[in-house]
Amino acid sequence: MLNPPSLYETDILLWVEDTVTKLRARDFEHLDWENLIEEVEAWGISQRKGLLSCLMRLLEHLRKRLYVPSESDCKGWERTIRLPEPWPYAKDVAARLTVKFWQ
Repeated sequence: MLNPPSLYETDILLWVEDTVTKLRARDFEHLDWENLIEEVEAWGISQRKGLLSCLMRLLEHLRKRLYVPSESDCKGWERTIRLPEPWPYAKDVAARLTVKFWQ
């Protein structure tokens, strides 16, 4: 007999709300640990990819700015180079860029 689908499989938003409620109540015994670990791992990977994407775009625009002599062609690149405020990765960027990060 097949198991019925879990809350995680049927309604991810409700699963998140339920998980948060259980975490706040310190009800660790009834947590869906397997899916919680999977989601936290995926979030970490997503954050790393986001940071890499921002850094790659910044480097690309810095390089373009160095090699394009016309200032009128560089306005968009210069806006990227001048980091937006608040930059989502401003906190602890140095701490994130460890040897482990690049592996």
